[in-house]
Amino acid sequence: MASDITMNKKILIVCYSFPPFPGIGGRRWAKFAKYFAENGVECHVISAFNYSKSKSIWNADTDNPNIKIHPLKFRFQYWMGLYSSSFSYRIFSKLIRTVLNLTKYSPYFSTSISKKILLEKCTSIIREHNIDTVVASGDPYMQYYVTELKKTSKLHVIIDYRDTWNDRPKYYLDKFHKLSNKQRAFFEFSENESLKNCDEVVSVYEPIIDKLSARSGKNKTLFHLIPNGFDKNDYTNIKALNSNSSTITLYFGGNISPGDIADYFLGFLESFTHLKKQNKLLWEKFRVEINGDCPAYFEEELKKWNNTNIILQKGFLAFGQYIEKLENSAFGILSIPDEYSDCLFITKAYDYLYLEKPILYLGKKGLVSKFIDENRIGYAFNPDENADNFFEKLANSNITLQYTKAINEKIREEYDIANLSKRYLDLLGLKN
Repeated sequence: MASDITMNKKILIVCYSFPPFPGIGGRRWAKFAKYFAENGVECHVISAFNYSKSKSIWNADTDNPNIKIHPLKFRFQYWMGLYSSSFSYRIFSKLIRTVLNLTKYSPYFSTSISKKILLEKCTSIIREHNIDTVVASGDPYMQYYVTELKKTSKLHVIIDYRDTWNDRPKYYLDKFHKLSNKQRAFFEFSENESLKNCDEVVSVYEPIIDKLSARSGKNKTLFHLIPNGFDKNDYTNIKALNSNSSTITLYFGGNISPGDIADYFLGFLESFTHLKKQNKLLWEKFRVEINGDCPAYFEEELKKWNNTNIILQKGFLAFGQYIEKLENSAFGILSIPDEYSDCLFITKAYDYLYLEKPILYLGKKGLVSKFIDENRIGYAFNPDENADNFFEKLANSNITLQYTKAINEKIREEYDIANLSKRYLDLLGLKN
Protein backbone atom coordinates (compact mmCIF):
# COMPACT_ATOMS: atom_id res chain seq x y z
CA MET A 1 0.00 0.00 0.00
CA ALA A 2 1.15 3.53 -0.70
CA SER A 3 1.70 4.37 2.98
CA ASP A 4 4.46 6.93 2.34
CA ILE A 5 2.31 9.05 0.02
CA THR A 6 -0.23 11.59 1.23
CA MET A 7 -3.41 10.41 -0.45
CA ASN A 8 -5.81 13.01 -1.81
CA LYS A 9 -8.58 10.91 -3.37
CA LYS A 10 -7.27 11.54 -6.88
CA ILE A 11 -5.72 9.08 -9.29
CA LEU A 12 -4.29 9.06 -12.79
CA ILE A 13 -5.20 5.98 -14.85
CA VAL A 14 -3.27 5.40 -18.08
CA CYS A 15 -5.26 2.91 -20.16
CA TYR A 16 -5.00 2.96 -23.95
CA SER A 17 -8.39 1.33 -24.57
CA PHE A 18 -10.47 3.24 -22.01
CA PRO A 19 -13.91 4.28 -23.33
CA PRO A 20 -14.94 5.74 -25.69
CA PHE A 21 -12.17 3.76 -27.41
CA PRO A 22 -13.87 0.48 -28.41
CA GLY A 23 -12.84 -3.03 -27.44
CA ILE A 24 -12.61 -5.44 -24.51
CA GLY A 25 -9.35 -3.82 -23.38
CA GLY A 26 -11.33 -0.95 -21.88
CA ARG A 27 -13.78 -2.94 -19.81
CA ARG A 28 -11.64 -3.58 -16.72
CA TRP A 29 -10.79 0.05 -16.08
CA ALA A 30 -14.17 1.38 -17.16
CA LYS A 31 -15.64 -0.76 -14.38
CA PHE A 32 -13.04 0.12 -11.75
CA ALA A 33 -13.26 3.83 -12.60
CA LYS A 34 -17.05 3.63 -12.29
CA TYR A 35 -16.86 2.33 -8.73
CA PHE A 36 -13.82 4.43 -7.78
CA ALA A 37 -15.82 7.50 -8.80
CA GLU A 38 -18.86 6.33 -6.83
CA ASN A 39 -16.56 6.07 -3.82
CA GLY A 40 -15.55 9.71 -4.19
CA VAL A 41 -12.27 9.27 -6.04
CA GLU A 42 -11.51 11.75 -8.81
CA CYS A 43 -10.28 9.63 -11.72
CA HIS A 44 -8.21 11.27 -14.44
CA VAL A 45 -7.78 8.93 -17.40
CA ILE A 46 -5.35 9.16 -20.30
CA SER A 47 -6.62 7.02 -23.15
CA ALA A 48 -6.06 6.75 -26.89
CA PHE A 49 -8.01 9.15 -29.06
CA ASN A 50 -10.86 7.28 -30.73
CA TYR A 51 -10.53 7.58 -34.51
CA SER A 52 -13.03 4.77 -35.04
CA LYS A 53 -16.71 5.22 -35.89
CA SER A 54 -17.42 2.65 -33.16
CA LYS A 55 -17.62 3.46 -29.48
CA SER A 56 -17.08 1.36 -26.40
CA ILE A 57 -20.08 -0.57 -25.13
CA TRP A 58 -18.98 0.52 -21.64
CA ASN A 59 -19.34 4.26 -22.30
CA ALA A 60 -22.20 4.56 -19.79
CA ASP A 61 -19.94 3.29 -16.99
CA THR A 62 -17.74 6.36 -17.38
CA ASP A 63 -20.58 8.90 -17.23
CA ASN A 64 -19.68 10.41 -13.88
CA PRO A 65 -18.34 13.91 -13.09
CA ASN A 66 -15.56 12.26 -11.08
CA ILE A 67 -14.25 10.58 -14.25
CA LYS A 68 -12.29 13.01 -16.39
CA ILE A 69 -11.00 11.57 -19.67
CA HIS A 70 -7.99 13.09 -21.42
CA PRO A 71 -7.75 11.52 -24.91
CA LEU A 72 -4.24 11.42 -26.36
CA LYS A 73 -3.33 11.13 -30.02
CA PHE A 74 -0.36 8.79 -29.85
CA ARG A 75 2.29 9.32 -32.54
CA PHE A 76 1.14 7.94 -35.89
CA GLN A 77 -1.75 6.22 -34.08
CA TYR A 78 -4.15 6.99 -36.92
CA TRP A 79 -1.83 5.56 -39.55
CA MET A 80 -0.97 2.45 -37.54
CA GLY A 81 -4.54 1.64 -36.56
CA LEU A 82 -6.08 0.35 -39.81
CA TYR A 83 -8.74 3.08 -39.80
CA SER A 84 -9.10 3.28 -43.59
CA SER A 85 -8.87 1.02 -46.61
CA SER A 86 -7.99 3.77 -49.09
CA PHE A 87 -4.95 3.30 -51.29
CA SER A 88 -3.16 6.42 -49.99
CA TYR A 89 -3.79 5.38 -46.39
CA ARG A 90 -2.41 1.90 -46.98
CA ILE A 91 0.68 3.28 -48.73
CA PHE A 92 1.48 5.74 -45.93
CA SER A 93 0.74 3.12 -43.26
CA LYS A 94 3.10 0.68 -45.00
CA LEU A 95 5.78 3.37 -45.22
CA ILE A 96 5.58 4.07 -41.48
CA ARG A 97 5.85 0.38 -40.61
CA THR A 98 8.77 -0.05 -43.00
CA VAL A 99 10.67 2.81 -41.36
CA LEU A 100 9.84 1.55 -37.85
CA ASN A 101 11.21 -1.87 -38.79
CA LEU A 102 14.63 -0.22 -39.06
CA THR A 103 14.41 0.89 -35.42
CA LYS A 104 13.90 -0.68 -31.99
CA TYR A 105 10.28 0.50 -31.93
CA SER A 106 7.26 -1.68 -32.67
CA PRO A 107 5.39 -1.43 -35.98
CA TYR A 108 2.27 -2.61 -34.10
CA PHE A 109 2.13 -0.24 -31.11
CA SER A 110 2.00 3.52 -31.58
CA THR A 111 2.69 3.74 -27.84
CA SER A 112 6.26 2.55 -28.47
CA ILE A 113 7.11 5.79 -30.29
CA SER A 114 5.13 8.10 -28.00
CA LYS A 115 7.29 8.43 -24.89
CA LYS A 116 7.68 12.20 -25.05
CA ILE A 117 4.03 13.12 -25.63
CA LEU A 118 2.80 10.55 -23.09
CA LEU A 119 5.12 11.79 -20.35
CA GLU A 120 4.27 15.42 -21.10
CA LYS A 121 0.54 14.64 -20.88
CA CYS A 122 0.96 12.70 -17.63
CA THR A 123 3.14 15.34 -16.04
CA SER A 124 0.74 18.14 -16.96
CA ILE A 125 -2.25 16.33 -15.40
CA ILE A 126 -0.29 15.25 -12.30
CA ARG A 127 0.89 18.79 -11.58
CA GLU A 128 -2.39 20.53 -12.40
CA HIS A 129 -4.46 18.20 -10.21
CA ASN A 130 -1.90 17.37 -7.52
CA ILE A 131 -1.99 13.61 -8.19
CA ASP A 132 0.38 11.19 -6.48
CA THR A 133 -1.04 7.79 -7.49
CA VAL A 134 -0.79 6.42 -11.04
CA VAL A 135 -2.03 3.13 -12.49
CA ALA A 136 -0.84 2.00 -15.92
CA SER A 137 -2.72 -0.73 -17.75
CA GLY A 138 -1.54 -1.63 -21.23
CA ASP A 139 1.41 -2.75 -23.31
CA PRO A 140 5.01 -2.90 -22.01
CA TYR A 141 6.07 0.32 -23.75
CA MET A 142 3.35 2.39 -22.12
CA GLN A 143 3.98 0.82 -18.72
CA TYR A 144 7.72 1.46 -18.98
CA TYR A 145 7.24 5.11 -19.94
CA VAL A 146 4.80 5.67 -17.07
CA THR A 147 7.27 4.30 -14.51
CA GLU A 148 9.79 6.84 -15.85
CA LEU A 149 7.60 9.51 -14.23
CA LYS A 150 9.05 8.47 -10.87
CA LYS A 151 12.34 10.12 -11.87
CA THR A 152 10.77 13.58 -11.78
CA SER A 153 7.79 13.25 -9.43
CA LYS A 154 7.09 11.61 -6.08
CA LEU A 155 4.56 9.03 -7.20
CA HIS A 156 3.17 5.65 -6.28
CA VAL A 157 2.98 3.73 -9.57
CA ILE A 158 1.05 0.50 -10.02
CA ILE A 159 1.33 -1.64 -13.13
CA ASP A 160 -1.92 -3.47 -13.87
CA TYR A 161 -1.73 -6.63 -15.98
CA ARG A 162 -4.88 -7.76 -17.78
CA ASP A 163 -2.78 -9.93 -20.11
CA THR A 164 0.73 -11.23 -20.29
CA TRP A 165 2.90 -9.79 -23.05
CA ASN A 166 6.33 -11.39 -23.28
CA ASP A 167 4.79 -14.75 -22.38
CA ARG A 168 2.07 -14.84 -25.02
CA PRO A 169 2.76 -17.06 -28.05
CA LYS A 170 1.31 -14.29 -30.19
CA TYR A 171 4.37 -12.24 -29.31
CA TYR A 172 7.29 -14.45 -28.31
CA LEU A 173 6.75 -16.95 -31.14
CA ASP A 174 6.38 -14.14 -33.70
CA LYS A 175 2.85 -15.36 -34.35
CA PHE A 176 0.86 -12.46 -35.88
CA HIS A 177 3.39 -10.11 -34.25
CA LYS A 178 6.80 -10.28 -35.92
CA LEU A 179 9.64 -8.30 -34.37
CA SER A 180 13.29 -7.98 -35.32
CA ASN A 181 15.91 -8.93 -32.73
CA LYS A 182 16.40 -5.25 -31.92
CA GLN A 183 12.64 -4.71 -31.52
CA ARG A 184 12.20 -7.81 -29.40
CA ALA A 185 15.03 -6.75 -27.11
CA PHE A 186 13.34 -3.38 -26.52
CA PHE A 187 9.93 -5.05 -26.09
CA GLU A 188 11.37 -7.26 -23.32
CA PHE A 189 13.46 -4.43 -21.86
CA SER A 190 10.34 -2.27 -21.51
CA GLU A 191 8.48 -4.89 -19.52
CA ASN A 192 11.48 -5.69 -17.33
CA GLU A 193 12.15 -2.02 -16.57
CA SER A 194 8.51 -1.32 -15.74
CA LEU A 195 8.46 -4.26 -13.33
CA LYS A 196 11.70 -3.12 -11.71
CA ASN A 197 10.71 0.53 -11.36
CA CYS A 198 7.04 0.30 -10.37
CA ASP A 199 5.97 0.19 -6.74
CA GLU A 200 3.43 -2.62 -7.04
CA VAL A 201 1.96 -4.98 -9.61
CA VAL A 202 -1.67 -6.05 -9.90
CA SER A 203 -2.81 -8.90 -12.13
CA VAL A 204 -6.01 -10.70 -12.98
CA TYR A 205 -4.54 -14.22 -12.76
CA GLU A 206 -2.26 -16.03 -10.33
CA PRO A 207 -0.23 -17.72 -13.14
CA ILE A 208 0.68 -14.26 -14.49
CA ILE A 209 1.89 -13.22 -11.04
CA ASP A 210 4.01 -16.36 -10.75
CA LYS A 211 5.70 -15.69 -14.11
CA LEU A 212 6.29 -11.99 -13.54
CA SER A 213 7.60 -12.33 -9.99
CA ALA A 214 9.97 -15.17 -10.97
CA ARG A 215 11.35 -13.29 -13.97
CA SER A 216 11.71 -9.91 -12.31
CA GLY A 217 13.03 -11.06 -8.94
CA LYS A 218 10.69 -8.51 -7.36
CA ASN A 219 9.42 -9.37 -3.89
CA LYS A 220 6.22 -11.35 -4.36
CA THR A 221 4.52 -9.39 -1.57
CA LEU A 222 4.43 -6.49 -4.05
CA PHE A 223 2.23 -8.51 -6.43
CA HIS A 224 -1.52 -8.55 -5.88
CA LEU A 225 -4.31 -10.61 -7.37
CA ILE A 226 -7.36 -8.53 -8.24
CA PRO A 227 -9.30 -10.35 -10.97
CA ASN A 228 -11.90 -9.10 -13.35
CA GLY A 229 -15.47 -9.57 -12.24
CA PHE A 230 -19.12 -9.01 -13.03
CA ASP A 231 -21.09 -5.82 -12.60
CA LYS A 232 -24.51 -6.77 -11.31
CA ASN A 233 -25.96 -3.62 -12.89
CA ASP A 234 -25.28 -5.20 -16.30
CA TYR A 235 -27.85 -7.93 -15.68
CA THR A 236 -30.93 -5.89 -14.85
CA ASN A 237 -34.00 -5.98 -17.09
CA ILE A 238 -32.98 -9.08 -19.05
CA LYS A 239 -35.91 -10.12 -21.23
CA ALA A 240 -36.78 -13.79 -21.42
CA LEU A 241 -38.02 -14.70 -24.88
CA ASN A 242 -41.42 -16.33 -25.15
CA SER A 243 -40.40 -19.18 -27.39
CA ASN A 244 -41.86 -22.64 -27.67
CA SER A 245 -38.93 -23.79 -29.78
CA SER A 246 -37.28 -27.04 -28.73
CA THR A 247 -34.02 -26.01 -30.44
CA ILE A 248 -30.96 -26.18 -28.18
CA THR A 249 -28.96 -23.02 -28.84
CA LEU A 250 -25.21 -22.97 -28.16
CA TYR A 251 -24.25 -19.29 -28.05
CA PHE A 252 -21.05 -17.29 -28.31
CA GLY A 253 -20.78 -13.50 -28.42
CA GLY A 254 -17.36 -11.98 -29.02
CA ASN A 255 -14.25 -12.13 -31.17
CA ILE A 256 -12.89 -15.44 -32.40
CA SER A 257 -9.20 -14.64 -32.69
CA PRO A 258 -6.74 -16.45 -34.99
CA GLY A 259 -4.82 -19.33 -33.48
CA ASP A 260 -5.92 -21.47 -30.54
CA ILE A 261 -9.46 -20.12 -30.19
CA ALA A 262 -10.32 -20.33 -33.89
CA ASP A 263 -8.82 -23.84 -34.06
CA TYR A 264 -10.82 -25.11 -31.08
CA PHE A 265 -13.99 -23.63 -32.51
CA LEU A 266 -13.39 -25.21 -35.91
CA GLY A 267 -12.74 -28.60 -34.32
CA PHE A 268 -16.05 -28.45 -32.50
CA LEU A 269 -18.02 -27.07 -35.46
CA GLU A 270 -16.58 -29.73 -37.76
CA SER A 271 -17.72 -32.41 -35.33
CA PHE A 272 -21.17 -30.80 -35.25
CA THR A 273 -21.23 -30.78 -39.06
CA HIS A 274 -20.35 -34.50 -39.18
CA LEU A 275 -23.21 -35.18 -36.76
CA LYS A 276 -25.65 -34.42 -39.57
CA LYS A 277 -24.52 -37.58 -41.38
CA GLN A 278 -24.32 -39.69 -38.23
CA ASN A 279 -27.59 -38.68 -36.59
CA LYS A 280 -29.65 -36.09 -38.46
CA LEU A 281 -32.48 -36.09 -35.93
CA LEU A 282 -30.03 -35.21 -33.16
CA TRP A 283 -28.29 -32.60 -35.36
CA GLU A 284 -31.62 -30.91 -36.01
CA LYS A 285 -32.10 -30.29 -32.29
CA PHE A 286 -29.08 -27.95 -32.14
CA ARG A 287 -28.14 -24.53 -33.39
CA VAL A 288 -24.78 -22.83 -32.89
CA GLU A 289 -25.04 -19.04 -32.94
CA ILE A 290 -21.97 -16.79 -33.07
CA ASN A 291 -22.05 -12.99 -32.83
CA GLY A 292 -18.68 -11.37 -33.53
CA ASP A 293 -15.71 -11.09 -35.83
CA CYS A 294 -13.51 -13.97 -36.92
CA PRO A 295 -10.52 -14.66 -39.19
CA ALA A 296 -11.11 -15.02 -42.93
CA TYR A 297 -10.00 -18.67 -42.91
CA PHE A 298 -12.56 -19.43 -40.19
CA GLU A 299 -15.36 -17.97 -42.27
CA GLU A 300 -14.15 -19.86 -45.37
CA GLU A 301 -14.34 -23.19 -43.51
CA LEU A 302 -17.92 -22.49 -42.46
CA LYS A 303 -18.90 -21.68 -46.03
CA LYS A 304 -17.28 -24.90 -47.21
CA TRP A 305 -19.26 -27.02 -44.74
CA ASN A 306 -22.58 -25.27 -45.50
CA ASN A 307 -24.02 -26.26 -42.13
CA THR A 308 -27.31 -24.36 -41.96
CA ASN A 309 -27.49 -24.85 -38.18
CA ILE A 310 -24.36 -22.74 -37.66
CA ILE A 311 -25.32 -19.06 -37.65
CA LEU A 312 -22.47 -16.53 -37.92
CA GLN A 313 -23.40 -12.88 -37.53
CA LYS A 314 -20.34 -10.66 -37.85
CA GLY A 315 -20.04 -7.47 -35.86
CA PHE A 316 -20.87 -6.75 -32.25
CA LEU A 317 -24.14 -6.49 -30.40
CA ALA A 318 -24.85 -3.94 -27.72
CA PHE A 319 -24.05 -5.47 -24.34
CA GLY A 320 -27.71 -5.69 -23.35
CA GLN A 321 -28.55 -7.56 -26.55
CA TYR A 322 -25.64 -9.95 -26.00
CA ILE A 323 -26.78 -10.69 -22.44
CA GLU A 324 -30.35 -11.34 -23.60
CA LYS A 325 -29.11 -13.77 -26.27
CA LEU A 326 -26.97 -15.54 -23.70
CA GLU A 327 -29.78 -15.72 -21.16
CA ASN A 328 -32.08 -17.26 -23.76
CA SER A 329 -29.61 -19.89 -24.94
CA ALA A 330 -29.09 -23.37 -23.54
CA PHE A 331 -25.28 -23.12 -23.30
CA GLY A 332 -22.71 -20.36 -23.38
CA ILE A 333 -19.58 -21.32 -25.33
CA LEU A 334 -16.28 -20.56 -23.60
CA SER A 335 -13.03 -20.81 -25.55
CA ILE A 336 -9.64 -19.57 -24.37
CA PRO A 337 -6.02 -19.63 -25.61
CA ASP A 338 -3.81 -22.43 -24.29
CA GLU A 339 -1.80 -20.09 -22.05
CA TYR A 340 -4.99 -19.24 -20.12
CA SER A 341 -6.16 -22.80 -19.52
CA ASP A 342 -5.20 -22.48 -15.83
CA CYS A 343 -6.57 -18.96 -15.38
CA LEU A 344 -9.85 -18.60 -13.48
CA PHE A 345 -11.64 -16.72 -14.94
CA ILE A 346 -11.63 -14.84 -18.24
CA THR A 347 -14.12 -11.98 -18.43
CA LYS A 348 -16.78 -13.80 -20.44
CA ALA A 349 -16.97 -16.56 -17.83
CA TYR A 350 -18.41 -14.13 -15.28
CA ASP A 351 -21.47 -13.58 -17.45
CA TYR A 352 -22.05 -17.33 -17.63
CA LEU A 353 -21.48 -17.89 -13.92
CA TYR A 354 -23.65 -14.98 -12.81
CA LEU A 355 -26.51 -16.09 -15.05
CA GLU A 356 -25.93 -19.74 -14.04
CA LYS A 357 -25.60 -20.57 -17.70
CA PRO A 358 -24.31 -24.10 -18.54
CA ILE A 359 -20.86 -23.82 -20.15
CA LEU A 360 -19.59 -25.55 -23.27
CA TYR A 361 -15.81 -25.36 -22.97
CA LEU A 362 -13.56 -25.49 -26.04
CA GLY A 363 -9.90 -25.51 -25.14
CA LYS A 364 -6.91 -27.14 -23.56
CA LYS A 365 -7.48 -29.12 -20.37
CA GLY A 366 -6.45 -27.22 -17.25
CA LEU A 367 -7.86 -25.60 -14.14
CA VAL A 368 -10.70 -24.02 -16.13
CA SER A 369 -11.96 -27.33 -17.54
CA LYS A 370 -11.38 -28.98 -14.16
CA PHE A 371 -13.51 -26.35 -12.40
CA ILE A 372 -16.31 -26.84 -14.93
CA ASP A 373 -16.19 -30.64 -14.69
CA GLU A 374 -15.87 -30.92 -10.91
CA ASN A 375 -18.72 -28.49 -10.26
CA ARG A 376 -20.89 -30.05 -12.97
CA ILE A 377 -21.72 -26.71 -14.54
CA GLY A 378 -20.88 -27.63 -18.13
CA TYR A 379 -18.96 -29.90 -20.48
CA ALA A 380 -15.52 -29.74 -22.01
CA PHE A 381 -15.51 -30.80 -25.66
CA ASN A 382 -13.09 -33.59 -26.55
CA PRO A 383 -12.47 -33.83 -30.33
CA ASP A 384 -11.74 -37.55 -29.92
CA GLU A 385 -15.15 -38.23 -28.41
CA ASN A 386 -17.89 -39.59 -30.64
CA ALA A 387 -20.01 -36.65 -31.80
CA ASP A 388 -23.21 -38.64 -31.37
CA ASN A 389 -22.41 -39.36 -27.72
CA PHE A 390 -21.33 -35.80 -26.96
CA PHE A 391 -24.41 -34.11 -28.40
CA GLU A 392 -26.69 -36.65 -26.70
CA LYS A 393 -25.03 -35.57 -23.47
CA LEU A 394 -25.70 -31.90 -24.25
CA ALA A 395 -29.31 -32.67 -25.17
CA ASN A 396 -29.85 -34.24 -21.74
CA SER A 397 -27.85 -31.68 -19.78
CA ASN A 398 -30.77 -30.70 -17.58
CA ILE A 399 -30.34 -34.06 -15.81
CA THR A 400 -26.67 -33.71 -14.93
CA LEU A 401 -25.81 -30.00 -14.75
CA GLN A 402 -26.14 -28.01 -11.56
CA TYR A 403 -25.09 -24.70 -10.10
CA THR A 404 -24.76 -25.24 -6.37
CA LYS A 405 -25.77 -22.50 -3.99
CA ALA A 406 -22.26 -22.44 -2.54
CA ILE A 407 -20.61 -21.79 -5.91
CA ASN A 408 -23.10 -19.10 -6.80
CA GLU A 409 -22.74 -17.28 -3.47
CA LYS A 410 -18.95 -17.51 -3.62
CA ILE A 411 -18.87 -16.06 -7.12
CA ARG A 412 -21.30 -13.26 -6.31
CA GLU A 413 -19.26 -12.27 -3.26
CA GLU A 414 -15.69 -12.64 -4.54
CA TYR A 415 -16.13 -11.51 -8.12
CA ASP A 416 -18.55 -8.61 -7.74
CA ILE A 417 -16.70 -5.69 -9.36
CA ALA A 418 -18.03 -3.36 -6.65
CA ASN A 419 -16.28 -5.48 -3.99
CA LEU A 420 -13.15 -5.85 -6.12
CA SER A 421 -13.03 -2.07 -6.53
CA LYS A 422 -12.99 -1.64 -2.76
CA ARG A 423 -10.06 -4.05 -2.57
CA TYR A 424 -8.24 -2.02 -5.19
CA LEU A 425 -8.97 1.25 -3.39
CA ASP A 426 -7.64 -0.28 -0.20
CA LEU A 427 -4.43 -1.24 -1.99
CA LEU A 428 -4.11 2.31 -3.34
CA GLY A 429 -4.80 3.82 0.07
CA LEU A 430 -7.90 5.57 -1.27
CA LYS A 431 -10.64 3.63 0.52
CA ASN A 432 -13.04 5.59 2.71
